[in-house]
Amino acid sequence: MTSHIPRPHENLAVARRVAAVVVALACHACIPPPPQVTAVPNTGLSLRVHVFGASATDVNEAFIAAHKNTPTFHVVHDGGDGDLIVGLENDSPMCVPPTGLCSFKVSYRVRSNSGEPLVSNTTTITAQSDHCANLCTQAINNVVVKVIEEAAGAISGATADDAGASAATKTPAKGHAASKAPPAICAIASGPRLPTEDAEARAGQVEVLKRLGLLDQSEYDCLRKAYLGRL
Repeated sequence: MTSHIPRPHENLAVARRVAAVVVALACHACIPPPPQVTAVPNTGLSLRVHVFGASATDVNEAFIAAHKNTPTFHVVHDGGDGDLIVGLENDSPMCVPPTGLCSFKVSYRVRSNSGEPLVSNTTTITAQSDHCANLCTQAINNVVVKVIEEAAGAISGATADDAGASAATKTPAKGHAASKAPPAICAIASGPRLPTEDAEARAGQVEVLKRLGLLDQSEYDCLRKAYLGRL
């Protein structure tokens, strides 16, 4: 019986694969979690977090990692103080040092455990640097900090005065103009063409959110149409 003796090119190929794994792990380890969010009260804040759109997995992981520097903040699957839905679109220009910019168009909404909307907003959150490495990671961390700050303030306000917060939130929705306006969350679904896999994945994400009761019919319709229109 003869044994196989690795040829030099086979050893080189194995070495390259091992090196690639080591570099990937090292780069992942050097990505910092979001900085401390001082708006989170000492009594704690726990949210059920749902993310869709651009870099959804990375953003979700950043929300979970926020606990490292803000120990009183937790992402939970059940219970907690409310639910948070976040949609993103990366509208960054080409990064050309030393004028690096990573930009995310972000739409988010916080609801109480009773389903009452407490705060919603659509905005642009960025990170700037003279280099490109991990620039969008910094932008994602900025997204996480901003959204947690908003959620902490909204939930604290609702806890302090449930009736007032509910009335203030409901008033705009009863107006005639509000009923005619397109859903604000749909603004983050527009953009250039996407690879088929990405467009279908985003459409699938909003399908799940609709089934979970986190999107109403009009929101689901416009988001799904926008994503599939980018095929």
